[in-house]
Amino acid sequence: MKQLSLILCLTVVLTTSLAQSLPEEDTLAQPPSAAAIAKHLRNNYGMVKSAYLTQMAWKFAHSFASSDQLSQQWLQALDNEVIEYQQFNHINTHALMAQTLIEYSNGMNLNRWRMVDLVHPPQLPTVDDELSPNDVFQIWLNLPYFWQQIIDFQPQQTTQWLSFPEVELDQSVTEEPSHANSLANVLAWLQNSETDLIEALQRLDSTETHYHDLSVALMRQHHHWQQQNHLAFSNDWIEIYQLIELSPLLLTADEQQKLANIIDQIRFQWEDLTPQLNAIDERLHGLIEQVLKELPNKFKNPDHQLPELNQRFIAMAFGYADIDSYMEHPIRKELQENLEVCLNLSSKQPLQPGEPIADNQFNSCFDEFLKWGNISSIDASLSGKQVRLDNSISLYRALEIPSLQIPNILAMQAITDENCQQQLKARANLFEWLLAAETMAWFHDRWPGIFANKQAQDQLNSLISTGQAIDDFPTCYQQAQPLHQQFQNLQAKWQKLKQEINNQINSYAGDELSTNSDINLFGSIEQTTKHIPEGLVIKPCDISQSCGAYIELSPTIELMALFPNHLRLATQFGLGELSICYDQVSWQNRSTVPTHLDNNKIANFEGQLSLQLNGLYNQEKVFSKTLVSEQRNIYLFGENNEETLQMECPLPIIGKQINTTLDRGTFGLLPNRLTFLTAQKIDINAVINNNWNTWLASIPIQQEELEFYEPLNGVKTNLNDAFLKHVNA
Repeated sequence: MKQLSLILCLTVVLTTSLAQSLPEEDTLAQPPSAAAIAKHLRNNYGMVKSAYLTQMAWKFAHSFASSDQLSQQWLQALDNEVIEYQQFNHINTHALMAQTLIEYSNGMNLNRWRMVDLVHPPQLPTVDDELSPNDVFQIWLNLPYFWQQIIDFQPQQTTQWLSFPEVELDQSVTEEPSHANSLANVLAWLQNSETDLIEALQRLDSTETHYHDLSVALMRQHHHWQQQNHLAFSNDWIEIYQLIELSPLLLTADEQQKLANIIDQIRFQWEDLTPQLNAIDERLHGLIEQVLKELPNKFKNPDHQLPELNQRFIAMAFGYADIDSYMEHPIRKELQENLEVCLNLSSKQPLQPGEPIADNQFNSCFDEFLKWGNISSIDASLSGKQVRLDNSISLYRALEIPSLQIPNILAMQAITDENCQQQLKARANLFEWLLAAETMAWFHDRWPGIFANKQAQDQLNSLISTGQAIDDFPTCYQQAQPLHQQFQNLQAKWQKLKQEINNQINSYAGDELSTNSDINLFGSIEQTTKHIPEGLVIKPCDISQSCGAYIELSPTIELMALFPNHLRLATQFGLGELSICYDQVSWQNRSTVPTHLDNNKIANFEGQLSLQLNGLYNQEKVFSKTLVSEQRNIYLFGENNEETLQMECPLPIIGKQINTTLDRGTFGLLPNRLTFLTAQKIDINAVINNNWNTWLASIPIQQEELEFYEPLNGVKTNLNDAFLKHVNA
């Protein structure tokens, strides 16, 4: 007894001494709150880095390594660089396949889906799993939720390695558990707040535990709208539309009103984005416009459905518009029958029956779904054979089949190296695999207890592996390289074909059309031409009536534009000939100017040169325009009388003698007279040439401003006939 008492006393003393020797903070240290950590990550790291650090923290919290090792690894994780995503584009295939099953299976309807589709809490992928952009966004929104789980797992151990060097976390940020309506709070913020997503989450985190699908989609669309990522924003609203339709929980009147206000704001701004959206995909603007229009109808009638809209979603996601013909194809008959048997079977039972389904029935359906996802989806009739088609006819026929139905053919066509081809694995039809996987997921939600008892994880893993293999290519298959090579091959063939087409067109045009014709035989009859007929020069209409002008001038495109376009086209088909000439060359606004001889019997004459420019088609006048020089020129030395002054063209009197008498006489020593010759003082051709550019600049653009204009519209009939004749040839 004395020995036992001594041992107890020593134990008490040692325990007390040890407790007194430890620092007070080590015995009382508590990890920072999950909300404080989330706030720090959001304010100081990007979304991808925050998700990565959360994954690493989860791994460390479940590790058996020492605190020192974990501290060092955590500091290294903080220093690691990661690539940040610019957008978080997401297509909810779960919702998309649900809608497809509802529409194309007699064994499924909207209410049946709503009864069994379970809502699962957010899941944190392991570090080994590559995060998709949507995974990152989900983790980032739910940082407080995940960090609370990390801290709760081993609070004291977490405190020993978790730190942010040189930063003291704001411990005033707390997160109180609450059952507040997550969707209502998110809608309230979206309707009234202009703040960014980080600031909004700091407000919401105090009342939220974690966010589920609809809340996530609404916050994601707001982020994409702020970042002007219109394609991602469009996919978000497709998901929102489907989630509201599939959800078993109806929106409250307040939630409906808030969401309707958000939709009105978006629709108002959506109209201005048509050019940007058309540059991405011309189908996009109208599709989302219809989504925003139909959503309020769901508030009035929860069972409101629009199958045509879901078909448009499928066309966008899989690049296949005629989903009706695909789903009703004979090759899917057995799949469809087996599917409907199993869906109808499960629907006959209450939600939680005592003996819901017999073992043989469950096993039969389970095996059918596995066969559908693992075997049928890889069948050549649904995914194509693993053969390379060297025959162009065979390839053409294969490409007439929807791309989702020939993934193996497409993969083989992208590779020329035989060794790499042999490494390719047969891949499933993505659409069929998704349908099989989602049907299996629905079956699990309907019978979760039986799934647990069946212990079918290996079979489910095989189904998952088949889906992952769809995008699993060997290292020799560089996905960008085959695509680039295919593009280069296609581009080279197109360039060659285009050159051959151009050679053929040029050869035909050289033989059948006028020289240097610019007619596009693949264009319309209304096309505008800038053709100038070869050898066309502007010269006198009648050189004997041109007042001595004979200069030849070059036409311009602007001058040719005075002809109606159809006449300029017609001349290229050989239907007629265009010409431009000038006549009525004359001196206008004439006056006399004294000479230096101080003899009033003679004078210089000055004026402005004028001519009439005429456009002709087959010698029939089309337009006329009078051109007058701006400068005045001395054009004649002649007898000073009214008759000479009235002559517009003095050419007939050039060289004529002018006899005059001296006013004071010669006192009989010499004859009392002087003789002069009428002379042209300037080269009329030089005057025309000097004024030509000024005249061209003054020619009216509008044909109505011409002094005479006759379009000869009767030529259009012959032009149409000639155009069709040559196009057909």
